[in-house]
Amino acid sequence: MRVGGDVLRPQILKRVAPDLSKLQNRTIRPFGIPIYEATITAQGDVTNVRVIRGSHPDIDAEVIAALRQWKFRPATRNGKPVAVYYTLTVNIDVW
Repeated sequence: MRVGGDVLRPQILKRVAPDLSKLQNRTIRPFGIPIYEATITAQGDVTNVRVIRGSHPDIDAEVIAALRQWKFRPATRNGKPVAVYYTLTVNIDVW
């Protein structure tokens, strides 16, 4: 399902920042604000993360690992938890 109409959006409960420290000694530079789409399950877990607009493959891998640790209050439809596709943006503040 998609958020909208009688499907209310999920609420973030726990955010985990990506660990980009191991990439600092490389010549990787992030660009733009990456956008990812994921499934937020009826239990509030993040699954099936895919890159919509990436930054750099190595950075995206770290961000996806972090996103999988996020926790949400699930989306609801008619008061019942449901799984939804959800777009996530991540501000990357590195070196």
